[in-house]
Amino acid sequence: MASTIIGKFPITQSVNSYSDEYGIQFVDYNFTIESKDAAKYIPKQGDAFDGIGGVANQNVITSGNRSKYLVTRVNADNLAGGLMRVQVNTAGTQNTQSPPIVSTLPNYPLIFGLKTKSSQSAPQFGYGSPNRGLGIMISFIDSIDNEADIFTNFTEMPTVFRGVTLPIPAGFPFSNSGSTDNMPGQNAGSTGYELLYGGYVRKEIQFQRIGGVTLFKIIFAESGSYYVVSCPPFAPGQAVVNCSTVQVYNF
Repeated sequence: MASTIIGKFPITQSVNSYSDEYGIQFVDYNFTIESKDAAKYIPKQGDAFDGIGGVANQNVITSGNRSKYLVTRVNADNLAGGLMRVQVNTAGTQNTQSPPIVSTLPNYPLIFGLKTKSSQSAPQFGYGSPNRGLGIMISFIDSIDNEADIFTNFTEMPTVFRGVTLPIPAGFPFSNSGSTDNMPGQNAGSTGYELLYGGYVRKEIQFQRIGGVTLFKIIFAESGSYYVVSCPPFAPGQAVVNCSTVQVYNF
């Protein structure tokens, strides 16, 4: 005996939601419609969607920081009796200002490093190692509308971001130059140096749009350069001296 569905279409079978570690909320809808109404009720990927017939998902809390819930996937199967079962997957967030996840990454440049103790000291010109230091990665979500601001603002590592304190660098950005000669003569050669330390700056930014939010992963690492400049002695009658510059490190 054939079964008969009694009720008004569309009929919602389930609405399921879950969130990941970044604060992205995934909401999945399963409902049945009449096949003739497919164009009316089935959204396209990238459409804003809060439930069939414009009825908002009761699990979604509307707030000032809420992003749109955009469709990430749609699947429709034809059933007997002129019916169609539809599954719509969406993603968004109730809070675009969720705290970031902070990670340390190995094999990054080491100049002065991170602060580990109050009496910490380092060589005058830094360690200059290409892979003994740590990179700092912050992973967080924000509204798609704020992508341009993220790219513009995050050039240097913040001290605090969304209430989370980031690792503290051992030193602040500075520049310095001078001579390494103790008692240079009037026409003697000279050796000098130039040191430019930029601190922890943005080295890489990755982003991925997931439904109505963007997941950012920004990596900060030490930046700096150290050059040694050597000039030979003046020869009698010589007006110009050709100095040589040696790069010790440049990160």
